[in-house]
Amino acid sequence: MKSLQHHAWHRLPTFQLIFVHVIESLVFVPFYDDQLLAFMVLILVWLCELFTLISVRTPISMKFFPHFFLLYFLVFHIYFFSYSYGFSYLALSTTAAFIQHLILYFWNRFEVRNDKGWKKLQSGKRPFLTG
Repeated sequence: MKSLQHHAWHRLPTFQLIFVHVIESLVFVPFYDDQLLAFMVLILVWLCELFTLISVRTPISMKFFPHFFLLYFLVFHIYFFSYSYGFSYLALSTTAAFIQHLILYFWNRFEVRNDKGWKKLQSGKRPFLTG
């Protein structure tokens, strides 16, 4: 994450950094028998990393969002490795739905309320309306 921040801060091209991250993330593939499932898990993790990188700004979100994400992700993996011929795609889609709920909850509950526009609206000022 620090290298991504370094590339963004100095406006360096990020293609090589993303390519290296993709290659390093392919280490997850041997744990799953199904490569499509491994790719979907990888995409889910990347989307949560993207949300964390872009949107998580408040201290409470920084503290609790990774813990809840780990909990949901751990529950999926416990199910996946306990029942090798189970409904793994259904379990992943259920986990993705719970993680989407988690993202929306943290976004609406903590991140939007921290926004300056929200504070102006709460104070009674109407920034876009005149008169």
